[in-house]
Amino acid sequence: MKKICCDQIGALIQIQETDSEIIRINAALALVEGRIDELNVKLKSFSDSISAKDSEIEVLKKKLKDYELEILECERRIDRGQSHIKSITTNKEYQAVQREMDDARKRKSMLEDRQLELMESMEKLEAEMDSLRKDYVQLESFIESQKQEILDSSISERNELDGLSSIRQNAARVVEPPLLSRYDRILKLVGGRAVAPVERSICGGCHMNIPPQMFIELQRCKEIMYCPRCHRIIYWAGCFKDDND
Repeated sequence: MKKICCDQIGALIQIQETDSEIIRINAALALVEGRIDELNVKLKSFSDSISAKDSEIEVLKKKLKDYELEILECERRIDRGQSHIKSITTNKEYQAVQREMDDARKRKSMLEDRQLELMESMEKLEAEMDSLRKDYVQLESFIESQKQEILDSSISERNELDGLSSIRQNAARVVEPPLLSRYDRILKLVGGRAVAPVERSICGGCHMNIPPQMFIELQRCKEIMYCPRCHRIIYWAGCFKDDND
């Protein structure tokens, strides 16, 4: 019975040590993922800036197209007026057509001025876009190299994590399923450590004294026991030493 209990506790201790390392490595890998996420956000922010500029250019293109269509309409109005004015017989009608043609010419001139301003603005934006695209390609290349460096630096941790998972699986085969399930529940509840040694009647988990009679029973190593205060699985380290005597 004593050997069975010690075997179970020994396996749980190994699982606990493995889980502690897994938690540490996962925390380190989380930082790695966080750094990669930051780089991705930076690249996306740059990409969004390019998209915003591209949208501005598209708006200007639409305005230019609208101006072109309206200028054509003004030209048609002028042509119609010139054709119509040849057949006019009254001064009043002549003045009305002439006014309409003058309005069309003024409107056309104003639209052409705006069109020119838009074309200048669009040229500037397109030049900015060309520069941004070149900068984006350089930034993308730099960020990809940075990400690869970060991933390369964490290869050993990832490999170690795989090895620890294998060690845990092997140790878990020694532990009875109900006890292993309870260990997992305790670990989830208390975090960090679910198995704690007891020395001089003090639980290594909560650092509180356990009852004297419980400490006596614990030293016999005949059954799995739990701290009455923090509910961690507890063991007396001396039981392993006694087994070797």
